[in-house]
Amino acid sequence: MVKKKCNKVNCFNLISFTEKYCEKHKEENNKYDKQRFNNDKEVRQTYNSQRWRTIRKQCLIRDNGLCMYCLHNGMYTKATLVDHYRPVRDAYEDRYNQDNLVSACDKCNTRKAIDEDKLRSNQITLEEFKSRWRYEIEE
Repeated sequence: MVKKKCNKVNCFNLISFTEKYCEKHKEENNKYDKQRFNNDKEVRQTYNSQRWRTIRKQCLIRDNGLCMYCLHNGMYTKATLVDHYRPVRDAYEDRYNQDNLVSACDKCNTRKAIDEDKLRSNQITLEEFKSRWRYEIEE
């Protein structure tokens, strides 16, 4: 059976290729997802809409199913989701704007969310954030 690392940042437990998290981090991730979506009705409605599902598919096709953050750093990683570069809660009007949507892997999405929290609490500057989370491919 093919194995891979758990998607939790800094966890090196090997798991089945079809899983996302090791047993230790599955419940933690489920709690996070429930808390995140239950706190904001508008965000929940966005992700449950047919419009979002259609745009999500279009973005994954546009980005060839690859994580654009990893690709910017020279790595080829399968995208498992579509990230709002500017989060929905900060830029609700851009929630369906494809210029604000980036195909991403779980690890990049998690790391970016951590950096977004650091940015909000002034632990990092906007410049630091932007330098870490660029996704345009430079020629």
